Amino acid sequence: MAVNASRDVPVRWETVRENAFNDPSHDNVLHHGYFIANRSNAQNFLQLAPTWKSHLVFHDILDADIAIQAGVDRNRAQHKKVFTPAAADRQPAAFHQWLKKHGRGAVPFEGSTDAAGGAPGVQMQREQLLDRFLTHTVHCSACRKAYAAMQLLQRLALVAAAVLFFAACAAVSYTGLSAPVMVLGALSAVALAAARRLRNTAQNFVFVDYDEHHISKRSS
Repeated sequence: MAVNASRDVPVRWETVRENAFNDPSHDNVLHHGYFIANRSNAQNFLQLAPTWKSHLVFHDILDADIAIQAGVDRNRAQHKKVFTPAAADRQPAAFHQWLKKHGRGAVPFEGSTDAAGGAPGVQMQREQLLDRFLTHTVHCSACRKAYAAMQLLQRLALVAAAVLFFAACAAVSYTGLSAPVMVLGALSAVALAAARRLRNTAQNFVFVDYDEHHISKRSS
């Protein structure tokens, strides 16, 4: 089962370096080692789900990583020295020594943007840190179309709810609280609930906040 999605992540270059090629214990510790699977026997559990649905699952996972990494970047900016006694830390330590000697301690684009490493101590607003719309939705055709469709359906549902409500009010003056009036009122409530559900789902393409105890709340 795989989710093919991309998103701009506001983390410093050290994080990319560590996760990409300079952390020999990453897979063993965080992912409990490597595993091999027979691709011919794999089942695609997402084949019945729309692409945008799997992307929302991807966002839920990545948001937590982004929020935590933002705190790590701020802590790293406040500490100039670290103690790394483990044998697995020799490669990262050697890399930093090499980079300090031959690259002045940073990559060429250091300081070009905040995300690239220009201002690791700057606290970002949660809406900016966990933004989904500008970092993914506008660039993904599946999510962009789904977001536009949900906005359209939400407006149609609100119009339908209003029309049904006024129709029920008008019918009351002629028939009283009859069965047709109750049906119109129930349909109006259903349309209003559908509009609310569509609004909440569409918000998942823009920004989803964490509860007040989450680490990302410390950035505001």
